[in-house]
Amino acid sequence: MKRPGRSRGTGDLPPPPLSEPQPKTKMKTNIGGLDRLVRIIAGLAILGAGYYYKSWWGLIGFVPLLTAAVRFCPAYLPIGLNTCSRPKN
Repeated sequence: MKRPGRSRGTGDLPPPPLSEPQPKTKMKTNIGGLDRLVRIIAGLAILGAGYYYKSWWGLIGFVPLLTAAVRFCPAYLPIGLNTCSRPKN
């Protein structure tokens, strides 16, 4: 026996609209070799200083380490900076 208001199916409701898949965007590398080396050294130095002074601020050292690891810096996008070497033509 069917109870009113207790429908298990969708009943007369239309199906949800199909959303179009978003285009996949790649992060383009914008950190070159020297910039990457400087970021690694700076990140390790900041982490070391935070450990030495027993401060949580040292965790900020993970930011340059992370950007060096993925070779992408989102702060470079608004100013259009790219430190990668360009191929010779």
